[in-house]
Amino acid sequence: MADYQSPRAEKSSSSSAMKRKKKRKLPDSENKYEDKASKSSRINQSDDFVNEPIEGDKETTTELLEDATPWRNLQLILSLQKKNLSIEKKVELACKFVNLSFSQVADDTTHPSEAVSFDRVVTFLNNWVQSTLISSEKEIRVSGLTPQFGVSGSCLDYRCWKIFKFCLEEGMKLNISLSFSKDILKVIHCITRNMEIKDLNEDELTLYNTILDCISLIFTSHGGVSNENLDLWILLVGTLLDLVLKVITSNLNDTISGTIVMNLTCIVLDPFIKFLRLHPNRKNGFQDFVDKLLEPLLCLLHVIHSSELATSKLLKLIEEVFSQGLFHPSHIDGFLSLQSLSKYKLSDEGKPKDSKTVIRSYHRHLFDKLGRIVVEKKALALSGEGELFRMYVHCIKRQDSLSALNAETRKSLFDFFVQILEPLLGDIDIYLQDEMEIGTMLEDVHCTLTSFNSILINLMQEKVYTRVDDASEGACANFLKLVCDKITLLSSKINQLVSSTFDANNGTCKDLVELVAKDVISCLDYLLEIDYEVLGNDLESLWLLMFSYGTLGHSLTNSQDKPSIIPEILHLGCHMVNLYSELRQVGTSVFALCKAIRRFISSANKKESNHSKSWGNSLRLILCSPELKLSIHNAVKSIPEGQVGLSIKELATDVSESLEWMKGTLDNSHHNVQLKAEVLGSGLSEVYTLIVDSLVVTTEAYIDKPSLLHLLLHPKRYRKGQRRLVDLNRLVNSLEFVIKRNEMIISEGKEAEGINGKQNKRLGKRLMKLSEEAKGLTSYIMGHLSLLNKSEPNYESGWDFSVASIDKKSLPSALWCMICQNIDVWSAHSAKKKLKMFLSILLQNSLPFVKSNLKQFGEQSVVGGGNLKKVMIHEISLELLSNTMLYEEKFIRRHMASRFCSFLQELVSPLFNNGVDIELQEEPKWPEVLSSLKIPSVVANNISEVNDCSSMDPSSSLSIKKQEVDESSQIYKVCQSSLSFLCWMPKRWINSKSFSLYATCILNLERVILNTLLGEKLHDHLELLRLFLCCRKTLKYLMMTFCEENISTNQNSLNALHFKGKFPALWLLKSLLSLQNTFSTNHNTELKNMMFSLTDYTSYVFFTLIKGTLVNASHSLISSRDPFHKNTESVSPSDQEDGINATNFLIHVSEELKDYAEIMLGERETSCYGKATSVLSCFQGFLWGLSSALSRMDTKNINLKAIFSRKKFEPIDKLKLCIDTYTASINKSLCELFLKASFSEISSNGYEKRLNLETLEMGNTEINKSFLQNLLEGESLFLRQLFISYSAILRLNSQMKTPLLSKVVVIFLEISEVLLLGFSKNTGNRTTTPSELTFVLLDAIGKFLEELGNHISSSNPTLPPKVYERLIDLHLKAIGKCISLQGKEAALESHETESSTKTMNDQINGVSCLDELKNRLRISFKVFVGKSSEVYISSAMQSIKRAMVVGNVSSVVAAGIDCLDLVLEAITGRKSLNTVKTDILGSLCCLFNIVLHLEGPQIFYRDLTSVTFYSTDPDPGSVVLMCIEVLTKVSGKHALYQMDSCHVAQALSIPATLFQNILNKGVKTDVLDREYSIELYAACCRMLHTLLRHHKRESLQHIALLEASVSVLLHCLEMVNNDQTTLESVVWGLQEGVKCGAFLRRIYEEIRQQKDVIGQNCRLFLSSYIVVFSGYGPLKTGIRREIDEALRPGVYALIDACSSDDLQYIHTVLGEGPCRNTLANLQHDYKLNFQYEGKVDFEFDATKIFQILPGSICSQTIVNGFSDSIQSTAAVISLFKS
Repeated sequence: MADYQSPRAEKSSSSSAMKRKKKRKLPDSENKYEDKASKSSRINQSDDFVNEPIEGDKETTTELLEDATPWRNLQLILSLQKKNLSIEKKVELACKFVNLSFSQVADDTTHPSEAVSFDRVVTFLNNWVQSTLISSEKEIRVSGLTPQFGVSGSCLDYRCWKIFKFCLEEGMKLNISLSFSKDILKVIHCITRNMEIKDLNEDELTLYNTILDCISLIFTSHGGVSNENLDLWILLVGTLLDLVLKVITSNLNDTISGTIVMNLTCIVLDPFIKFLRLHPNRKNGFQDFVDKLLEPLLCLLHVIHSSELATSKLLKLIEEVFSQGLFHPSHIDGFLSLQSLSKYKLSDEGKPKDSKTVIRSYHRHLFDKLGRIVVEKKALALSGEGELFRMYVHCIKRQDSLSALNAETRKSLFDFFVQILEPLLGDIDIYLQDEMEIGTMLEDVHCTLTSFNSILINLMQEKVYTRVDDASEGACANFLKLVCDKITLLSSKINQLVSSTFDANNGTCKDLVELVAKDVISCLDYLLEIDYEVLGNDLESLWLLMFSYGTLGHSLTNSQDKPSIIPEILHLGCHMVNLYSELRQVGTSVFALCKAIRRFISSANKKESNHSKSWGNSLRLILCSPELKLSIHNAVKSIPEGQVGLSIKELATDVSESLEWMKGTLDNSHHNVQLKAEVLGSGLSEVYTLIVDSLVVTTEAYIDKPSLLHLLLHPKRYRKGQRRLVDLNRLVNSLEFVIKRNEMIISEGKEAEGINGKQNKRLGKRLMKLSEEAKGLTSYIMGHLSLLNKSEPNYESGWDFSVASIDKKSLPSALWCMICQNIDVWSAHSAKKKLKMFLSILLQNSLPFVKSNLKQFGEQSVVGGGNLKKVMIHEISLELLSNTMLYEEKFIRRHMASRFCSFLQELVSPLFNNGVDIELQEEPKWPEVLSSLKIPSVVANNISEVNDCSSMDPSSSLSIKKQEVDESSQIYKVCQSSLSFLCWMPKRWINSKSFSLYATCILNLERVILNTLLGEKLHDHLELLRLFLCCRKTLKYLMMTFCEENISTNQNSLNALHFKGKFPALWLLKSLLSLQNTFSTNHNTELKNMMFSLTDYTSYVFFTLIKGTLVNASHSLISSRDPFHKNTESVSPSDQEDGINATNFLIHVSEELKDYAEIMLGERETSCYGKATSVLSCFQGFLWGLSSALSRMDTKNINLKAIFSRKKFEPIDKLKLCIDTYTASINKSLCELFLKASFSEISSNGYEKRLNLETLEMGNTEINKSFLQNLLEGESLFLRQLFISYSAILRLNSQMKTPLLSKVVVIFLEISEVLLLGFSKNTGNRTTTPSELTFVLLDAIGKFLEELGNHISSSNPTLPPKVYERLIDLHLKAIGKCISLQGKEAALESHETESSTKTMNDQINGVSCLDELKNRLRISFKVFVGKSSEVYISSAMQSIKRAMVVGNVSSVVAAGIDCLDLVLEAITGRKSLNTVKTDILGSLCCLFNIVLHLEGPQIFYRDLTSVTFYSTDPDPGSVVLMCIEVLTKVSGKHALYQMDSCHVAQALSIPATLFQNILNKGVKTDVLDREYSIELYAACCRMLHTLLRHHKRESLQHIALLEASVSVLLHCLEMVNNDQTTLESVVWGLQEGVKCGAFLRRIYEEIRQQKDVIGQNCRLFLSSYIVVFSGYGPLKTGIRREIDEALRPGVYALIDACSSDDLQYIHTVLGEGPCRNTLANLQHDYKLNFQYEGKVDFEFDATKIFQILPGSICSQTIVNGFSDSIQSTAAVISLFKS
């Protein structure tokens, strides 16, 4: 050591030479804590615990604090080494040194030049503080004192642990190798042993959290303690297990102290597991583990499984401790050679063989310990034995890599099972002794049986024993038989206690008896599943036992807080029935049930009356359960047809025995006779009826036993009739087929009429008789529909499945259920009147109960739930109505429309019936209706005032009024539900007649509602408007589906769409105008939304109507102009007439709309904008309907464009005149509203038939922006309709050359620019989110731009470049704003969910409207780019590049990335691709620059903006993800875009740059966006994979960057469920980690594909994986097994890519230790599971194979053709397997 000055001299020389740095104050809590600790150290420390402070200590402390570098570190070391300095002063010195280090500025001069380096000080402090803590623990242990909180130098001194934590953290940062004494485990044990589960104050909480951090750092970041041994670990872990068991059993795991204990346990168990794995101990170590840890581990295992912690990390750690401590591979051989079964083998004489169980010495200790636990009746530990057995099985499977157990392994596992079950069997033997009073030992019996069942259930679930794979010579079966016999004897003894539970004075605890009975039932159930033969053939006794135990559960049926034994009994009963059904012995179990019923009741007759009553109730509960009835039904139904006769005989025999039993005179008391009669009527008859109903009986075997049928009740006859109908239908169909075949033979002249004719006559008579019989049966079945149709049914009385008999109240529900379940059986034979009645009842009992919207209708099943006990009529009806199979029935398609309309008419009559009957199905005289309908003046009353109570007559009865309002409100709801059902109903079965009925009904209902709205003021106007809106929406759905279905299949049916030319199209417009005017003064938000939806629906109705009509009119137009139809077809007269009607209707509608166009659009008053909006909505629906029909006809090769271009063709001339009028009206309105110039000035140059794009100039038109802003705030829907209408005009201009004004197009462009720029403008950092109506308007502008872009093509580049560039920039700004609004949800087009059309959205939703707007702008942008010339494309790319080089990453930058992705998808063609190639490669630099600006932890944060406010900048995380995906796409198109080497290098480094932020700095989990982090991880993996595949040589040049990125991605897999790390690192769930592992695997697999290029560098990736897997990664945690399973195929691919020299090199470099073991295991698994051995060499003597093949396939043919036929290894394996 170098010479140094004295402290005082050092102080004087250094203080004048150096300046002190600015220091950061410690948190107040720490200062406060240290003050308290200092005070407590002076008060609480004992004389013999620490050294007394000596004189001069204070002076020394001051000297050290004032000392300056370079001697401070050295003086600290010397001071701590002084023996005359008290421990209190030493701790104070060290703590102040730590505080000084914390407060220094973190720059390059943080640790200036010192005589003793900072690394050495940290090492010294680490050793000193450890020795201090260890000495404290030793003194406490020797003296027997309790450590005091805050005593200086003690185990509970916060300052010591703070110093320790400082050393650990600095050592980790500076990579200092620190050593830790094994005695530190004693310190942890001392703290654990004295820890109290109580409310902790702030200081105590800080101390324990610091201790946890220190312990975690020791084992996760510094490799653990040195020279550790098992004794210390067992001492510590045993104490911890007792403590955590206390926490969980006391339900304190959610408290602060409980959480600390749980975390401490997890932190300690993890290194303990690693120690056990690496240092397996035999004999003494194994015995110590068993003696001290087995019992608490078993208790904890059971407690955790029984609590909410069943999926916690603690459970997995406990299981792993078991696996490594008891079933380590070094111990497992001893357990596999137990030979416990040898004593259960039988000799040839049937006697047990003499043999002894062989158990190795130290293995025997485990079973001895388990035996002692059984004797001591430690319930918690006993309950964990089953889990112990399960873990043993899993360890065996894992060690042998078995997916299925073989015979020998099963036998070895069964040996272990026998060994742990024998002590429990010994206990049962004690209970079975005659002198033993079992009633006093029920708790012990319950404890034994609970453990017994926990072991049995795991034997069953793990399928350890199977009779067909038993290699024990019958020993396993013998042992199970022994077990079953003992349980059966025990059950009988328990059964003796059942009757005593009903005696209140007996003292027997009923709850305990029931618990034990449940255990017995469960045990028998498990044994039945394991091996049914061990139960023998006495099933009758087993049923009797269930009935007897069932009496215990009867009294608890009304108690919801106690579990009943009944479910366990039912499970066993159903299991037994199902099992014997699989064995084809249905009668064995079912008729044993009947015999047991009779014996049971006979036994009950001898009991007391109250007890016998409970026996009858037990019988009823079991026999009437739906579960048992369903099992018996399925079992009987599965009986083969050939065995049905035998089953019927068995049934008849049992019925006779029941009748004889009923006649018995053993006990003729009235009570017993009544009990027998009740059981015969509700028990046995129920079983018999179930058997008869379930038997599959042909006509020939049809039974007709009066004695049996008399037992059946009314619904049973229904069932029999339905069974007969099934047979009749089969016979009728067969006869009809034969008759038709004979008629075909006769008609074709293949055979004379004689034989077949006679046969047909004979069969016809037979068919007539069968049909008559079927009609009679159907009439009987449907004869009781009047029960449901006469009066209002009682919906509270349903069919209770738990009651065998059906009373008068439940009879209608039962009959209705059976009728609904068998519609396909009786519908073909029912009368028309009954079918209509059925549909009426169905609608009446279903639609009033629909509570969900149309979108949810039919999604939820009502009948048939798992635990359904009672079913109501309306539930049955709703279930049937929501079943789409119903609508395939012919009578449904034929009569549903009329029945629904009648139902709707009856429903609404109370609302609108003012003395006049309402007829919804009759077509009104629409001309009269329309002429009488006047546009009303504005309604004065506000909606909120319509139903104001103050306006009512004070003398009226308020109660009556309230009742009327409630009834009306209910009717409104049912009407809306009914119409919603009509929207949902499958439409492909709707024919022309049905559609006409539905549409007429809806239009009539609209008419009635509107008349009421205009005429009366007492109704709820808002409810009426809702109902009108629902009608219009239903009409839209109907027309949409009917039109689309018939356009694609049968155009002849389209005449029904327009009512053969009589559809009241003008009603749609006039009703909309009336409503618009009625509510124009009301500014209610809900009302505005409804009016918008109503306008949208009306527009879509017009669209569908005109589209279908024009397609229907095509026949007429084609026949008038045959030369213009390329494929001339003959048109029938009826089709020609339909076409004429359609043409006339089309012209009529267009002329009606033309009149309104001239009137409405000329008005400029503000109040008229609503009317203009309505008119425009009908215009745009009409125009888009024309355009859609023309587009479809083009695809059908119908050249209607030529027809529209011809002159003097009257229908077309009229249509074009109307379109011109619409266009002129819109042009005039636009100019007069937004321009100062008159319309005559604008139109002075005349109209153009072809849009002249060359004249388009932006910026020269003066738009009235203030007026536009006012209109935007109040009438944005008017602007929306203007833009959509003009978009349709633009489309029609390109389709049929309609005239346009270029200046009007410019006006629309100018308005579009103003509105989109106003939308895109950002003010401040945060602003309010635009309204929904703003999105709706901008969506229409996007549609206009799209249609304008369609006029720009590569063959006609007439648009001025400046205008084109201006439009591209406009798209960029608007798309950027959308990206900013989307926040974290923003993504490229390929990642976003495809949305539905915005034209007719059901409701306005901000998020969906934003998505629609963004998609609309993207479509428009792609049109501008995809159809343009090279000049335009180059201009667009320059705009994109300019957007991406902006300094700050603004919304425009994000839009540039998004549009670059669109360009990559939209640009096609060699010339266009060559044009953008250079620009796209140049834009990569912009992408790298953007990622560089945004890298950091903030990209992983969730979007914290609210719904109301948003950030003006895009989310950085979404922008980074977009950049990576674009880079991946460019790199994947290597043939088009060859990336430079420097670009590849930058791309390869991105994953490491991004995810290194998480590993180094950490991301707070409370703001982490997990889903995004997974997406980014996947995107990075895809990018690396793509670069490797398509840029091999460039990747090789920068292999170090690739390896760094892959390593960082691999390190991230350590963060899964890593709650122990001191880093605030991201925490992924297990499934998320598995996904990431699968993504990373693809990179490894691609490395293997490119191994010829990468060469020996493959070993870098393999060695990196080995190091991390072995627990030496940055977090020292290794990789979870589930994640490694997903990653392992890629690791095998890496091994395959490495040469033998590479593997040897890795072996050498890794050195001795876990890493080398990992490599060896990987190579072994690789050879076993992955390595390809090459093709089989077929040059061998085939006779050698012939010798090993089975004799059944050995033939000379195989030998001769063997070498020629086998082509691959798979073929050889397949042949061997056969």
